[in-house]
Formats: sequence, structure tokens, C-alpha cells
Amino acid sequence: MLQQKLKSSIINEPDFRQMDVNPNWLQYSIDQHAIEEELQRIQKKHRQLVEVEDVRNGDSVTLNLTSEEKKYNRENLTISIGLGLFSKELEEQLIGSRSQEAVDLHVQGHKVHVQIVSIVRSVIPPWTDVMAAEERIDGVSTLEELKAHLKEQMRDNIVAANMFYLINSVNRQVAEKGKYNLIQEDLDLLIEMELERVRLMAQSDGLVLEEMTEEQFQGRIPVKSYEEFLNMIISLNQTKLPVLLIAMKHAEEDHFTPTAEGYKEYIANMVESFPGLDIEEVRQRLDFDNYASQEYLEYFNEKIRTYYTTQLQEV
Repeated sequence: MLQQKLKSSIINEPDFRQMDVNPNWLQYSIDQHAIEEELQRIQKKHRQLVEVEDVRNGDSVTLNLTSEEKKYNRENLTISIGLGLFSKELEEQLIGSRSQEAVDLHVQGHKVHVQIVSIVRSVIPPWTDVMAAEERIDGVSTLEELKAHLKEQMRDNIVAANMFYLINSVNRQVAEKGKYNLIQEDLDLLIEMELERVRLMAQSDGLVLEEMTEEQFQGRIPVKSYEEFLNMIISLNQTKLPVLLIAMKHAEEDHFTPTAEGYKEYIANMVESFPGLDIEEVRQRLDFDNYASQEYLEYFNEKIRTYYTTQLQEV
């Protein structure tokens, strides 16, 4: 087990609840304009075509045209007013005309007799609870519930982004402000675990991590060479190891343990996410301790997230 493998230890643990965090990360504001735009987008899905009496910009109008000019001698011609696809001049002169009305127009020097057959308009109906229910969102069956859902969704997205930065900051401070006895052998173990995960990801793309070029790293990892990547991993694990020690300590105190079922799911997700990998090879190269290290870190991250979420304020 990972606890028996690691020889490093905690000398003095800082309280993650007492770290210096950017106050902006604990605040969020709801963009009411964005919510209204989303409501309008949903409302527009319920557009209805209705026959109307007068021609307006945007209407679809069916006409019978009579003229000595062939282009304007047409029956059952349907045009969209304002698009100018048939004749912008004709369309502009039709605005204000009424259904079944007959008018004589001059279009590009040609006399055109126009009989308006029908006028159809795309109309957005007023909001109803039925529209909200048709979005098929759990717990939403009314307009007010939809508004509340959109507000909560926006809040969650903002908070998730803020918490990403906050958790990284807290972990970094926990590593810097605590005292630890870090053993190089443990650092080497974590580095090799991370390298194995990335080697498998590269293998899925037909690449060998240690041989990847700058072009092959582009779009995958923000480095230009394997050496640069290795140095990045070494640096990151200087922070990761002390945080992992604290995470395992909290997990033990809270009786949290990574499970065999969770490991099985982790391996299955890895194979699903990176096609071409053999499940047995993945299982051999990413052992239970590899999975457990990530589970402990995520458990501690969730403790940080839970604590600081209670301090969130809407502004």
C-alpha cells in the first residue's frame, strides 16, 4: 500500500483553512443579461408561423405578379421581406400592404401588378411553464424554476473556475508553509507514476514520450521537449508530495480509503479515454498505488473546496 511505501513524513502541518486566498475567488456575481439571453434563446425555439394582415420586415409573403417583364410575371411566388433575394425594391414597396390587396408598383422601370395572396409571420409566443418543462431539466417545470436553474448553473460555473485557482493556491501554501521530511525515493516514485500515465497517453497517439518533438508536444502539453516536461514534473512533485502526505493523513482521520472498485473504474476510464490501449497493460503499468495517490489528492481537494465554498458571497 502507498502508506507503507512512502518514507516521507509531516513535521508540522499548516491549517489549510488559514491560508491566504484571493478574496475575489470567494465572490461571484450573476450576469442577469446573460440569463435573459439564454431565456430568449429557449423562447425562440417555440417560434410559430401565423398568418397576418399587414406586411412587415421579416414576413414571408406569397404573391401573384403580372408584368410584361418575365422576371415579374410569376404566380405563387413566396419572398422574405428584407432579405432582398428576389427584388429589394419590390420588397420595400410592399411593406405596409395588406393581405388580399392588389397594388400596382414600378420596379426597376417595369410596371408590376401585385396580388398579395398571404402574409406569414414568425412569432415568438409569450413564456409559459410548458416551455420550461419541455427543456427536460430535472426539477424544472415552471419558468421561475428555469430561471433559478440558470442562475444556479451560472453560479456553479463561476465557482468551479474560482475554486480551481483557490485549491491550487491552498495546496501550494500548504506545501510551502508546512515542515516535512521529504525523501528523494518518494519523490522519484511520484515522478515515475506521473510519467507512466503520460507515457500511456502518448502511446495511445502512437508516440513515445521520451522521443516526442516540439511539434508533437504542441496541443498536448505546454512544453517543447521531454527534458522540459521532466523538469516540470519534478518541480510539480516538490509540491505534490507534501500535499499527498497531508491528504493521506486527513483520509485516515476521516476513514476514507480508495477502493478496488474505484481502481477498476479508473482503469476502464483510462482505456476508454485513450483508444488503442490494452487494459491488461494499463493495469500493469498503473498499479493501485498510482490510482490511490490521485484519490487521496482529490479527497483533500474536496475538503478544501467544501470549506471555502461555505464562505462564498454573491456581489
